[in-house]
Amino acid sequence: MEHHIGQDSCIQWKDTQSYAEDNTRESMIRKGDKAIFKLEKLVYKGYAAGHILGQFTLTRGAYPGEVVLATVTKKKRDFLECRLDKVLIPSKKRVEPRCQHFGICGGCSWQDLDYNEQLLWKERIVRESLARLGGLSLPEESFLPIIPSPKIFEYRNKLELQFAQNQNGEIIVGMHPRGRFNTVFKLRECRLASPKISEIADVVSNIASELRLSTYNERKRQGLLRYLTIREGTNGFMVNITVFRRERELLSELARGVVDSIGEVRVVNYILNDTPSSTAYGMESGYLAGDSDLILEMLGKRFIVSPQSFFQTNTDGASILYQKLSEMLDLKGGESLVDLFSGTGTIGIILSDKAERVVAIENNPDAVKDAKRNAKINGANNIRFILADVKNALSKLITDGEKPDVIVVDPPRDGLSKKIISRIVELAPRKIAYISCNPTTVARDLKELSEKYRILSIQPVDMFPHTYHIETITFMEKIMT
Repeated sequence: MEHHIGQDSCIQWKDTQSYAEDNTRESMIRKGDKAIFKLEKLVYKGYAAGHILGQFTLTRGAYPGEVVLATVTKKKRDFLECRLDKVLIPSKKRVEPRCQHFGICGGCSWQDLDYNEQLLWKERIVRESLARLGGLSLPEESFLPIIPSPKIFEYRNKLELQFAQNQNGEIIVGMHPRGRFNTVFKLRECRLASPKISEIADVVSNIASELRLSTYNERKRQGLLRYLTIREGTNGFMVNITVFRRERELLSELARGVVDSIGEVRVVNYILNDTPSSTAYGMESGYLAGDSDLILEMLGKRFIVSPQSFFQTNTDGASILYQKLSEMLDLKGGESLVDLFSGTGTIGIILSDKAERVVAIENNPDAVKDAKRNAKINGANNIRFILADVKNALSKLITDGEKPDVIVVDPPRDGLSKKIISRIVELAPRKIAYISCNPTTVARDLKELSEKYRILSIQPVDMFPHTYHIETITFMEKIMT
């Protein structure tokens, strides 16, 4: 590709076979410059990558093969970040987005890209991350074809929204426009979740306005309502209202109004977050109204989910993920298994039917409480739950002389610490299954584990259509010396 500075001060692109790097011309690029260039590939976090005068670029909202006009907004040592101004030559893989908020909302990155093309690029992102970041050269047969989501719309069982007030003083519930965290737009629909969730959000905001409740002002650190989280289960919906202070009487009136208005709402809870942190989670939660726990069913098991516990947001996709995990492990019934970052016990309970015993480790008290209840209602009597930091719990297992046959890890997006990896290696299980939602951190961790473990297969599973997120299962076995 060749680029040149045009008379209109725009860096131009011409389609040629080669480009001779010119450091002098690279140094001419400044923040605020406009450029016309061709995009080459998609990378993690939803960017399209290309080059301007030999410099690597990242641009949101565009796709491989497209020629775009963009403005340089950041100039870093290794890359330029650009804002898309106009697509001059669009990709044939573009489709019409279904959601009216697409382009404003930051929830979807790729809703205007053909779904099969999304799958292709997610698979490539996994491969490239393992090779480039993990330095892993794996045989082709190690990479299994990506498994698509059973549903590509209305698949999410949870939405986390924020309270705000409009110019008329009415309470609205919505999301931040991408990159603008001091503004909230009213959510009218989310095509990734059930339409009922948007209906519930409207009812909550209307009743809150009628009760003249206040919304939280982050700058002044005052007000009541902060976040609204709605989760769909098999038996209905759970509504969680995150607040800045305790107002039990007002919140109970709001909650009763929601339950009375929408019969499918099983329970309404409050979560107290009186800290400056912008999160829907807090140090305290409690019941406000309703008559039932929220239940999610998966692979013949029933799971109770409390207000602050983690559960996969794509129930159908999670069923496929865990079924594939079970197939890869191929348990025979006599194995001991350790489940790290076990959450509400989902993985451990599903695998307990095929293992002799399971140790599940989790540091969230609410999740462990749910896990114990879930084990009881599913008759999983061979699971021991440990409420502890994973690193410390692994150290205790080592001290106690535990020798698990299998370890399953499903860590947060940041992946595993080096200390956790070293303790896993010290426990020396025959098999490891690593579930990850972040191809960059799993690549880093697999590089460490690959010194003692052989990677047999990597299975991408699409749990998050129309976003750049991708789940993977990596199956490893101990290298025998």
